[in-house]
This record gives sequence, C-alpha cells and structure tokens, in this order.
Amino acid sequence: MSSTNEEAFVQFALDGSFEKVKQCLDKGNVHIDSINNGWTALMRAAYKGHEGVCDLLITRGCKLDMQNDGGYTALMYAADNGHEGVCDLLITRGCKADMQDNNGNTALMWAAANGHEGVCDLLITRGCKADMQNNNGMTALMYAADKGHEGVCDLLITRGCKADMQNNNGDTALMWAAENGHIPIMISLIEAGCNHSLNNKEGKSGMDLLRQKHPDKVKEVQVIRLHYSPTHSPTHSPTHSTTLLPSSSLPLH
Repeated sequence: MSSTNEEAFVQFALDGSFEKVKQCLDKGNVHIDSINNGWTALMRAAYKGHEGVCDLLITRGCKLDMQNDGGYTALMYAADNGHEGVCDLLITRGCKADMQDNNGNTALMWAAANGHEGVCDLLITRGCKADMQNNNGMTALMYAADKGHEGVCDLLITRGCKADMQNNNGDTALMWAAENGHIPIMISLIEAGCNHSLNNKEGKSGMDLLRQKHPDKVKEVQVIRLHYSPTHSPTHSPTHSTTLLPSSSLPLH
C-alpha cells in the first residue's frame, strides 16, 4: 500500500467522493484507518459532513474512535462543524460520545464553543455528560458563555448543567459572559439561579468583571440581579435565542 494511494484515499473522503472511496476499498490498496497528515478518512469525511462516506467507511469496518496526535476524533470534527447528521450516525454506530482530546475537550465542548445548538441537544440526548471539565476545568457552558452563544447556554441550563461550576482559576460561566459583555447570557444564568456572588481566585465576581470591562452595561444586569439571591430557585426557563455562528477550527485554546 503506497503513501500516494493513502493520501488520495483520504482526499477522496474529504471531497465526499463516495464512488472513489468505494473503489479504493474494493481494490484493497489502502488501509481504511491509515492516518495521512493527521487525518483518517473518517475524520476527513466527518469534518466536511459527508454522511454517506462516513456510513460507507463504518460499514467497511473503520475504527470509530481513533484519535490523531491532538487526540481529536471523527465525532469531535463533526461536532465542531455542526454536522448533526454525522454526529447522530457516529453515535448510533457505536462511537463513544464523551472521549476527550489531549486538552480534555469533548465533542460537546466543541459544539458549544461554536454555537451548534442542535448538535449539543443531540449529544446530551444521546448520553453525553453535560458537565464534564477539560484540563483547565472548562465546561461546555463556560465555552458557550464565553463566545456569546445564547441559545446553547439556554439549552445547557435547561438540560441541567450546573451554572456555578468553576474552572481551575475559579471562573464560572457567568464570569466568562461578564468579561465579554454578553448581557442576555448573564441574565439567563442569574434567572436560572446562578450564584452571582462567587469570586474567582483573583477575588473577582462576575459583576466585578463586568464593571471592569464593560461599565456601560452594569445597569442592565443590576436590575435583574436585585431580584435574585444566590439561593434563588428559578420559576421559569430562559427564553433567549441565538443565531448559529460558523465554527472555528480545532483546537480550542
């Protein structure tokens, strides 16, 4: 099996060329799980959302949970780019939903960071743990709050994510939202019962960060905050929506 054949095979998968991928497999001149420039054929097809090619590769016996040098899997690439159908296919065919890359990130974290609400909903429904933390203590909710993805935050809160989890620096989702001026997300978190009095390891609360970075927006949050104590139990679910944004490339920082 030549490296040229392997390279072409992986490229065909990236291009979504079902017949060419099938021909390579039928000829037997490629290894289905070969890694070319850090990618397997399944990773390439999943990255681009080529569901038919993914199904073909899985049917022919490729390994679902292979990881490259960064620890990334086909499911992570599909989730990162919002390919809900491919994610569903991979999990249905036996893919492990909660695998972590070298930085501890899961497919759910990738989907949340890039605003893919449908993928997040699918992953949680199919058993993905919503509150897993990566090597820095970050959760899917923290990433969504940081990036300003209101719909994803509302979904995660509704599905039972713990709003007050802290990363290795003591930062919560509320603090990430505050630092970036995402007021609707701050309000959703406070309404959901988030403890807005928590401090991080630098001694700063979410409101402290908002005053420091976005002083013009403090009044918008204070009106809501005054009605909710840290022990408040929400009586309704947040209703904010979001427009899904295009994904960034792996890896997360």
